[in-house]
Amino acid sequence: MEVILSDSSKINSKGFKIDLTTLNCDRFKKNPVMLYQHDPYTIIGKWDNLRVEGELLKADAVFDTDDEEIKPIIEKIERGFLKGCSVGIHLTEYFRTNEEGINIARNAELLEASIVSIPSDAGAVILFDENHKELSEEEILKLYTNMEEQEVLSPDEIQLTLAHKEIEQLTAEVNSLKEENKKLKADIAQMEATKINDFLKISLSEGKINDKEFPLLAELAVNDFDKVKALINLRKAEKVESLSSMVKRSEPVTENYMDLMKNNPEKLQRLKHDNPEEFERLKSTL
Repeated sequence: MEVILSDSSKINSKGFKIDLTTLNCDRFKKNPVMLYQHDPYTIIGKWDNLRVEGELLKADAVFDTDDEEIKPIIEKIERGFLKGCSVGIHLTEYFRTNEEGINIARNAELLEASIVSIPSDAGAVILFDENHKELSEEEILKLYTNMEEQEVLSPDEIQLTLAHKEIEQLTAEVNSLKEENKKLKADIAQMEATKINDFLKISLSEGKINDKEFPLLAELAVNDFDKVKALINLRKAEKVESLSSMVKRSEPVTENYMDLMKNNPEKLQRLKHDNPEEFERLKSTL
């Protein structure tokens, strides 16, 4: 059974229209009870498929047919003797008067929707405070007094205000994304620097580059790591000689050439290979 809960084209019983486009229904959707005469203790069903169609707030009525006490109420509804509906809302933002002199309630919160026997008009409404307590006539009068003291905004001014809020929100989101992007770039740069440094250290240990080349190649690799890597990999790795072997190779040979040739030709061959300068010196003593 489809029911019109509110008609925003009409001024309701409290003297204003509800802006359905900004109506907050989040809490209501979690517990969409159908009350009778706004009585929180008389639940006669629930509302399904709450929706806004044009200027109408609609829902599908689902009655609790298993409750014997409320069956007479449901039967009167089904037979057409009860047709009225009224919504209960909390005004989270005071009304703004449009250019036609009609008060518009924006950002209101829907708290409940009731079947009522005598709605004051097609736009029947009941007002609650933030604690879901019905406002008295005196409290409603104060509400209207506060409303009259507010600045009157035209629809264009309202749209401009909303546009400014959206721009502020978007600007904040863009700034947040910029900060995230800045941090991401810094992390990537650090990873690249670590990769370059590790590769050059390995190349240095393999003898493909020397200490003097290291800083220059590191600078070049920042702009084109793949090219620097390819050039270094074209070089043959040179055997890194140990300090002990270098010292041994530099020591002068005390034997003469003829003695070595006669008694230890293997040593003479090693000397020729490892220390050709010393080999030539020894040979020149003949």
